Amino acid sequence: MNMPKTPTVVAIAYDFDGTLAPGNMQEHSFIPNLNMEKEEFWKKSEKRAKKHDMAPFPNNKPTK
Repeated sequence: MNMPKTPTVVAIAYDFDGTLAPGNMQEHSFIPNLNMEKEEFWKKSEKRAKKHDMAPFPNNKPTK
């Protein structure tokens, strides 16, 4: 196997604050891949955060 002589540059962009895409990025593929509705996911997320004395995700209101 021949390896390239120069490293390959890779960039990953993630829209943490919803400025690039409407809603939360998780609602576009991650939550559907869990076979969950976004309302159910955020409700469970908030419940788990409270149980573990953590602040819930700030923008955890499902988008329309």
